Amino acid sequence: MRKHIVIFLFLLIGLTVLAQNQDVKLTASWSTAIPMGATNDYVKFTSGRGFQFEIDQNVNPRLSIGGTFAWQAFFNKSYTFYFHDNSVISATKRNYINTLVLMANTKYYFPTTVNKLRVYIGVEIGTTAIENDEIYGVYRNKEMYWHFAVSPVLGVDIPMSNAVGINIYLKYLNSFKT
Repeated sequence: MRKHIVIFLFLLIGLTVLAQNQDVKLTASWSTAIPMGATNDYVKFTSGRGFQFEIDQNVNPRLSIGGTFAWQAFFNKSYTFYFHDNSVISATKRNYINTLVLMANTKYYFPTTVNKLRVYIGVEIGTTAIENDEIYGVYRNKEMYWHFAVSPVLGVDIPMSNAVGINIYLKYLNSFKT
């Protein structure tokens, strides 16, 4: 059963429901995220705690510009031992990472003739607010950082009707220390 749940989560990565009004596209999505890089030092598990809102304005039939607002939360709990001088401290360690993303985006849509699918490639540039909260038993260490961020995006819009469709995408959010 666990194998099916994991497969189901990976199928839902990036599923988006969208509403279109000719040149303006509004997208709301539930997002999952896999911790990578420095995030993986604090949290080891894939997170399904996230959402994203996006608005895009078509400049022409193949190019759009817009903005993205997203939130993602990660959580990890472990029992650890800390050695300091001649003493040992044991505690339940809980790590929480909350990420708030504000980005400007642009997308290029490739010409396709297959069932009106719109395959695109894009880039997002903006900022991320990252809150790292480490709790050791009753002690807490909380930090908040703002970082410059860049994110490449690859996806496909699948129209279901004139006003509603599904957007399946993959993105890699990379935040840089500033």
